[in-house]
Amino acid sequence: MDKQILIDLDNAVTRSKEITKIVGKLQSAFYTNDEQKIEDYLELTRTYSHYAIDELNAVVNELDREVSELYGNVIEFPQKKQ
Repeated sequence: MDKQILIDLDNAVTRSKEITKIVGKLQSAFYTNDEQKIEDYLELTRTYSHYAIDELNAVVNELDREVSELYGNVIEFPQKKQ
């Protein structure tokens, strides 16, 4: 198995964990009632979470493809309907 996929997976998981930190900053902005920070952190939460989740999804799909190619008896994840 390609070690780069595992490195990419680790990086994607680490980025996904950052969402919790960003939400914490958003929560603090609500406590201080700082409208500009609330707006900024809402936008950051929205864009960063899309980025992080898309990256994680791409790495998981790549890992699934590689495992399926290595082992013929692996059942692939069903594709999400959009």
